[in-house]
Amino acid sequence: MPFIRTDAGIVTQINTFTVPEARQQQLIELLQEAARFASTTPAGARPACIAATTAPGW
Repeated sequence: MPFIRTDAGIVTQINTFTVPEARQQQLIELLQEAARFASTTPAGARPACIAATTAPGW
């Protein structure tokens, strides 16, 4: 997984989603598909990292 640094000269966007546990895999697959599409378009050719985690209290 990439490191997030304040002096990298790039913007890191972190989105959080709250979904029922039974639908987490569906959301991950949708986000992965969106990242693949965005990375294949000339204007959106940016790397993406999709990660899933469970965080109590979020």
